[in-house]
Amino acid sequence: MRRFRDLFIAGFMLLAAAWIYAPALHGGWLWDDNTEMPQMAALDGPGALARIWIHPDTGDYYPVKTTLEWLQWRWWGNDTFGYHLTNVALHVAGALLLWRLLRQLGVRCARFAALLWVVHPLVVESVAWSDELKNTLSLPFLLLAMMAYVAYDQRCGARPAAGCYLAALGCFILAMLSKSSVVMFPVVLLLYVWWRRGALGRRDLAAAAPFFAISLALGIVALWFQERHGLAGLTIPLGGAATRLARAGLMAASYLGHALLPVNLMPIYPRWTVRATAPVSFLPWIALAAGLTLLCNRRATWGRHVLFGLGWFFLNLVPVLGFVTISHFRFTWTMDHLAYLPLAGLVGLGAAALGALETRWARPHPAWRWGAMGLAAALCALLATESRGLAAHFQSEEGFWRYALERNPDAWLAHNNLGNVLLARGERDAAIAHFERALQLYPDYAEGEYNLALAEVGAGRLNEAVRHYAASLRLEPRNGDARNNLGNAYLRLGRGPEAVAEYAEAVRLDPANVEARCNLGVGLMRLGRRDEAVAQYREALRLRPDCVPAHIDLGNIWAQTGRTADAIAEYEAALRFAPDDADLRFNLGSALAQAGRTTEAAEQFATVLRLHPDDADARASLRRLQSPAP
Repeated sequence: MRRFRDLFIAGFMLLAAAWIYAPALHGGWLWDDNTEMPQMAALDGPGALARIWIHPDTGDYYPVKTTLEWLQWRWWGNDTFGYHLTNVALHVAGALLLWRLLRQLGVRCARFAALLWVVHPLVVESVAWSDELKNTLSLPFLLLAMMAYVAYDQRCGARPAAGCYLAALGCFILAMLSKSSVVMFPVVLLLYVWWRRGALGRRDLAAAAPFFAISLALGIVALWFQERHGLAGLTIPLGGAATRLARAGLMAASYLGHALLPVNLMPIYPRWTVRATAPVSFLPWIALAAGLTLLCNRRATWGRHVLFGLGWFFLNLVPVLGFVTISHFRFTWTMDHLAYLPLAGLVGLGAAALGALETRWARPHPAWRWGAMGLAAALCALLATESRGLAAHFQSEEGFWRYALERNPDAWLAHNNLGNVLLARGERDAAIAHFERALQLYPDYAEGEYNLALAEVGAGRLNEAVRHYAASLRLEPRNGDARNNLGNAYLRLGRGPEAVAEYAEAVRLDPANVEARCNLGVGLMRLGRRDEAVAQYREALRLRPDCVPAHIDLGNIWAQTGRTADAIAEYEAALRFAPDDADLRFNLGSALAQAGRTTEAAEQFATVLRLHPDDADARASLRRLQSPAP
């Protein structure tokens, strides 16, 4: 009977999750997805997995998460449904494991905790946003590690204990390689031992030591990757020790508030100013100290349980409270998805509290039981409705950023990203308005200047574009794309020497930048430096033999200098990669005609006319070939 009831509840949780996230299941790519997914497409060939694990080119070292993402790309491609479905499935799996762990710990109403976890609005960002796979993947591994360690601790001295211990180590490693914010798990283990026995012994410290070693080693790797790739030289001033301490308390209070009262949630919260000289900034720490004092005084009874639940919550928040620099601190201090792992502690604590009330009130008074169940059901229904409303904002990138601005009109990053969406759709004026607003809010925003320059180029305002490209490069001098595009603007304005200088710098910054090399070739030709241009085209083709523009431009040079055979060879090489390029076929036809290969030339001109029936030049060229010589 109990097994049937558990299966029914598990099925109900799955249906609840499906209902909540149905609006987002077919949602498009959002935010970081637009950079992560192309990276998965580029990871191809037999050495792809080795690159993920040994030579990753990512902002963080999460090889387990990246491997699953890579496999999903092979399974789903650009169909976002599969990615969202995977996140929802992992979220439900996490709920079932949380249920199992709480039951293992002897917590009553563990099933209520699992359902509360499924429907809580604070988890929506992690589940509905594909890139947060690292959250939904790391939590099951973390819970499995905790379950294995609890089994080891309870069986210590028995033969199966060693296997449980090794399983806990293995699952913790997998969790760390999915997301490094689980780094505080060894401290949680010691907290669990204290909760169970009231004291820590040498054996407990020795058992936790390998977990601390893993945490330290992989934590250092994570920090190195964040500094080297995630921040990429970005400087985010966080202030001195006092300022960081004050901010950490305010951030922890914010996360706790949103966990207990999940209303007015938003993708980007306002980034408040912290003044270490203001005593009010330290109120959260004062409240925490008072709370700890009370709980420690009650540690022989209910206080110990509350310390364990709150300890899980606050300890797992430590890595994201500003003691180390995280890239998102430049636009906000807190983000909902960072509370995904910590929230499990509060959910478990809520279940334990409900279980205690049930024991005290419901058993002597059966009517109370039904009342408590009704209130719990109403709470879950209310939270599920709120969560479904939040999930609906993840349907499209435009809707997501409009929702972000609705909740926080001064979110400069949201203005910039919405501008990108509008620019891609051709709504140039609206995009420019958002880019300009982003720069008003954050004047030193290199990406905003760059995007505004792109929009100005599309509007034909090249001088304005040059000004914004230059502003972007003053803030971020090593941006090769900005230099390449600035060179394009200079070239269109007839400022050849300046264009060549920008292209050359872009190539210096990234010698493998094929587009910049081709553009440098064009600029050098404009200045009459043909031999140097040829060298750039040849290097571009060495780097990427399928580069059609390099083949065409090199072919044009040979055609202009009378090397017709070489021109034909380059045009034919380009044609293998761009068979429907009418201009390319016309150039090839002209070169073939010049070489006396009139039949092949006529075939090329005829193909041009099939592609573009109104092409007068191709029709005239074909007519000349077909006319008898006078």
